[in-house]
Amino acid sequence: MELKIKNRLVIINGPSCSGKSALADRIQEECSGKCVIIGHDDILEYVDKNQPQEKIDEEFRGLYLGTICNALSMPDIDLLVLDSLNIEIKRLLAFISLIRLVGEYRDPITLVKMNIDAKLHDEFIRKRTNDPYFIASAKSQVVLYKGIEGSLNKSIPYCDTTVVKDPRDVTITYDLPKKGRKK
Repeated sequence: MELKIKNRLVIINGPSCSGKSALADRIQEECSGKCVIIGHDDILEYVDKNQPQEKIDEEFRGLYLGTICNALSMPDIDLLVLDSLNIEIKRLLAFISLIRLVGEYRDPITLVKMNIDAKLHDEFIRKRTNDPYFIASAKSQVVLYKGIEGSLNKSIPYCDTTVVKDPRDVTITYDLPKKGRKK
């Protein structure tokens, strides 16, 4: 399948172990301009985990949004890729609204929704861990993502959306504004 990237901001959305990070890495490797990836897991590493969950979530959201807005303000970045776990529709809509409001980003967004089948998801999970708690969490994320409260089957304003069924079978083409065009 072909993934056309024609916007400066790409959000890769999906449950844990659905291939988001691997696809983000490929996008970065194949982009001829300066491409920066901001990963959900990378930001989480900077959050103080020795506080109540509510404070952890608040600190994470502030760091994640601040990092995104800072990157969007840098004119030398041709492409910004967000590896995002926002699988609930309300969280994804709020996330995009904040980027548009606080980050003053007004252009369309390339939204990539990961929708891999259960067998492939199991394969990706096994490559990452054997931890039963993590496995259960990743599988419950899929149920939420595909369900009524999930973002998979919902239309998202301001986004050019592509659904990826196997991140290994994606051909990426670029039609970026400015100097970030694929050679």
